[in-house]
Amino acid sequence: MVLEQYQIILVNLTPADVFYGRDQKILKKRRKIKLDTIKTRKNEYINKKLNLSAQ
Repeated sequence: MVLEQYQIILVNLTPADVFYGRDQKILKKRRKIKLDTIKTRKNEYINKKLNLSAQ
């Protein structure tokens, strides 16, 4: 049996955010935070690997 995994994306916007047009600004800010976090974690992982191999 093949199991398929789906990524669930939670938008979590209030109706007021959508009504007043703040939805895209909020989503853009969240995307930036997510990308910054991924970049930071990747750099930390690489630095940790480099430090372990240098010992």
